[in-house]
Amino acid sequence: MSSISSIQSSELDDLVAAKSYGTQSYWNNFQNQNSENELSVESVNNVINEVCNSQGSSPDFSS
Repeated sequence: MSSISSIQSSELDDLVAAKSYGTQSYWNNFQNQNSENELSVESVNNVINEVCNSQGSSPDFSS
């Protein structure tokens, strides 16, 4: 799980919730707030997809 070592567990929970419920505006806000973070949006999205897939949920946020 080293790929998520720089994400706080509470942040990951929020991201999984946002992805799971399909709240595009929340996801956009996260991207905007973290645009200068060392984490790329792509890497975060990959982690979320992995978590959602492991839970049997894979919403599409590719747009």
